[in-house]
Amino acid sequence: MNKYFHEQEFGGGMRQDIEASKQPDGTYRYARNGRILFVRDQSSTSDGHSYVFSNIVGNKLLLSLPTGSTILHFAESRQGTVVFSVLGNSSEIGLWAFDTELNGIITPGEYTTLYTDSYDPHLKNKPYVLRKFNQPNQDRLGWLTTDRFDSEIRYENERIERIYWTNRRGTKHCLNVRAKPADSELTPLTGYYPSYWSAHAFRDRPDVVFPVIKLLGEVKENCRVARIR
Repeated sequence: MNKYFHEQEFGGGMRQDIEASKQPDGTYRYARNGRILFVRDQSSTSDGHSYVFSNIVGNKLLLSLPTGSTILHFAESRQGTVVFSVLGNSSEIGLWAFDTELNGIITPGEYTTLYTDSYDPHLKNKPYVLRKFNQPNQDRLGWLTTDRFDSEIRYENERIERIYWTNRRGTKHCLNVRAKPADSELTPLTGYYPSYWSAHAFRDRPDVVFPVIKLLGEVKENCRVARIR
């Protein structure tokens, strides 16, 4: 994945001496993993008034996503941080594993894609139809950069740890973060996920396609207790 850097300007500065509901646009109440550096030039008349915002010494980039990705939501599981992101019209669910330590050496956890719209096996609104290779209009989670989620993670055992969430329409979804399909389960030639690992399957109450029963005729017979048809 490509690393990228984003420069952020804080033109409005820090404003904490007012009611939160009156906070002016472009100003900030607090900073995380940062500090304010004041000018200490004794010859400057602005000493104590001019400052810059800087990262705390020791911070470093640990997770990088493709350029243009937007992180929408994250939740902590026993294996790591579950990350919801979107890139263009493609939604993605990933797992950022916890760091590991061995002999005093810390190794940053790796990021693994659990699901992405690009490899969904179904056509849009047709969960009973499997996609052909490079066939467009696949089913999607359909997230937007403005989406916000309510989520909850429940651990059951070493094979089952589910994240439950609702989208902007209130639709319930569920995914087992420990059940990512193995490469051998992917559809041959296309690499698409199996049907159980799809936007449709993640829904709490997916649609059911019932078979059609066609009435061919009617037979009347008498029995001891009732008439049957």
